[in-house]
Amino acid sequence: MTIIETKEKFLESLGTKDGIRIASHGDADGISSAFIAAYAFRKNKPEVYFPTEFSDVTKETGEVADLVLDKVPVNTYTGHVIDHHPDHAKDAKYNLFHGKVPASLLSLQVFKERIPKEVWWKAVPGIVGDGQPEQIPPEIIQMFPSLMEEVTTVRNYRGETKTYTNPVWFLLSSPINSACRIGKRSLAFSTLVAARDPYELIFSEALADCKELFQREVDRVRNASRAINIGPITIWLVDSNYSVNGTLAWELYNQNRKTAIVINEHTRHGSIRGLLVDYLKTYVDPKWKVGGHSGFAGISLPKIEADNDADRKAREKEQLVDFLNEIRRVVPR
Repeated sequence: MTIIETKEKFLESLGTKDGIRIASHGDADGISSAFIAAYAFRKNKPEVYFPTEFSDVTKETGEVADLVLDKVPVNTYTGHVIDHHPDHAKDAKYNLFHGKVPASLLSLQVFKERIPKEVWWKAVPGIVGDGQPEQIPPEIIQMFPSLMEEVTTVRNYRGETKTYTNPVWFLLSSPINSACRIGKRSLAFSTLVAARDPYELIFSEALADCKELFQREVDRVRNASRAINIGPITIWLVDSNYSVNGTLAWELYNQNRKTAIVINEHTRHGSIRGLLVDYLKTYVDPKWKVGGHSGFAGISLPKIEADNDADRKAREKEQLVDFLNEIRRVVPR
C-alpha cells in the first residue's frame, strides 16, 4: 500500500480520464464523498455506484473503480482510495489518502479547488453522519449560516407525541442514511446532487418517505426480536430486508451501556457499538470480519455456498451458533 501524504500528489497520481468510475460507501459519509468527487470530475463523465459489500469496488458489470471512497477495498485492488477507516492492510496494492476525519471532509480537502464554494455545504451530511460534527470547517459555517438555524419537528414515538428542536446541521445526515438503509443509495445521492440548500435536503419528500418506511421497519424488528446476554455483551439476532442493525445496536447500547452486537440474519451483516469494540476486533477470529472504528464497527458473516436453499439455511443457522460460541470464547469474564 502506498500512503500519499498530500492532496497534490494524490491528484497527480489519480490523473483524469473520461468515464472515471467512483465506488463509495452507502451511508451519509460515502454519499457526501461521492458527490464531492463526482462534482470535481463533472467534465469527465463520472460513473458513481455504491457496492453493498464494504470491500467491494466493482460495478455489476464487473468493471473496477478508479477511485474508492469511505471503504476498505480488497488488498489486490490497485486503484486510488480516500478513506478514514483503520483497517487497511500494509500489503494492499492501492494508493491511499488517509486521515482520522470523515471521508467526506478528506474528499473536500482533496478536491475543494475543483468545486465551487456554494456546494461545499454538501460535505456536512457526511461529516455529521460519521459522528464528528465538530469537524465541520469554520469557513463552511460562516458561508452557510442557515446550518446553525433550528427546525422543530413533531413525531409519534411508541405511541407518544413528542416535539424535537434541532439545528439544521444535525438534521442533514438522517434522511440520507434512511434512504441508504432501505437500499435506495442512488436516490440519496441524486437528492443531494439536486439540493440547492440544506433545507431542500431536510424537507425532501422522497427522503422523508424513506425515513418513515425505515422507522416502521425498525419498530417491527424491535418488537419481534429478543436479546441474548453474554456477560458484558448483548447480542440481538434480527431479520430484515433493510440495514437496521446499526440503528438497533445504538439503541441497545444506550439502554444499558453493555457492548451491543446486532446481527441481521437476512443480510448476514451486523453492527457492534460500545466499549468492547476494539477488544472484539483484537480477539475475535478474523474470519468473522469484525472491522471499523473504536466504539462502532461492522461484521460480515462468511458467505455460505450450498447446493440448495434448505441446505444453505441450515448451514446459516449453524454459522450463527458458531458465532455466538466465538463471542462466549473471547468475552471478558
